[in-house]
Amino acid sequence: MSQNAPSGNVTTALNHAASLIHTRPDLALEQAKEILRVVPNTPGALFISAAAHRHLGQIDEALGILEPLSKQLAKVPPIFLELGTIYWIVGRVDEAITNLKKAIEIDPKFTDALRTLAELYESLGMEEKSTEAYQFLAKSSAQHPEVIKAATLMFDGKVAEAEGIMRDYLKQAPTDVSAIRMLADIGLKLGKYEDAQNLLERCLEIAPDYHLARHNYVMVLSRRQRLEKAKEQIEILLKADSENPNYLILRCTILVQLGEHDRAIELYEDIIKKSPNQPQAHLNHAHALKTVGRLDDAIVSYRRSVELRPAA
Repeated sequence: MSQNAPSGNVTTALNHAASLIHTRPDLALEQAKEILRVVPNTPGALFISAAAHRHLGQIDEALGILEPLSKQLAKVPPIFLELGTIYWIVGRVDEAITNLKKAIEIDPKFTDALRTLAELYESLGMEEKSTEAYQFLAKSSAQHPEVIKAATLMFDGKVAEAEGIMRDYLKQAPTDVSAIRMLADIGLKLGKYEDAQNLLERCLEIAPDYHLARHNYVMVLSRRQRLEKAKEQIEILLKADSENPNYLILRCTILVQLGEHDRAIELYEDIIKKSPNQPQAHLNHAHALKTVGRLDDAIVSYRRSVELRPAA
C-alpha cells in the first residue's frame, strides 16, 4: 500500500481487517497498523485497532485509543458500544451502562448495543431492567408489521396475545429466525419450556451463528435441567466471545448446578482476577463458597458484591 493509496484500497483493507477481528485479532491489528502507517489517524483503522486489542486482552491499549476517539467522533454508535463492552469486561459497570445508553441514544435501533445492555443487566442480576432491554430489542429489530405488533404487545405485558400473532405469522414465514426466537421468548415467559426449546433448536438449525438465540437456548436447557447440554452450548458461545462476562458467569452457574463446585469457584476466581469489579461474579462466587463450607471466604465475597453493586 503506497503513501498515496486510493481511498478504495483503504476501504478494502479496512473491510479485510474488520473481518479478522473475531477470528484473528492479531492479524486485524497488524492490518490496521499498516493502514495507519500509510494514512495516519484513519478513524476506521483506529477503531479496528482498539477492537483487536480488546480481543487480544490488551484492555489498556484499547481504552487508550477509544477514549480520545469517542470525543473526536461523538456521534458514532459503535465506538460507544465497544467502550461499553470494555468497561463491562473490567467491571466498570456504571461507565459501561452510560456508554451503551449513549450508543442507543444516538441510534435507538442499534441492536448490538441493545443486546449488550440487556446482557449486562442480566449479568448483574437486574432482571427487570434486563427484561425491559430484551423486549425493547425485540421491538426495535422487528421488520414485519405483525412482528412489530407482537413485540409491542410483549412490551406492554400482553404476552398471550403476542403468542397468537407470532404463531400466525410463522405459518407464513417459517424461516424467520428472529420471529422464531421471539416466539421462544414468549414460551419462556409463559412457562412453556419444552416448546421454547424446540423453537430454539429449529432457530439454530437455520442460523447456527445466531448467538442471542443460543444464549436463550442455554437458559431454557438450564431451566429444564438439561445441564450437560447447556454446558456444551455455553462453550460454543464462549468460542465466539470468550470475554463476555455474562457467558463466563453463566458457565459457572451451570457448573454449580452440575455439582462441579470446585471448578466453578476456580473459574469465578479467574473472572474476579481479570475483572475485580464484577459484582455478580463476587455474589455467585460467595454462594459457591458457602455451598462448600468456606464461610469466611464467602462473607468476604458477599461484602465485596454489596460494595460494587450499582443502584438499580
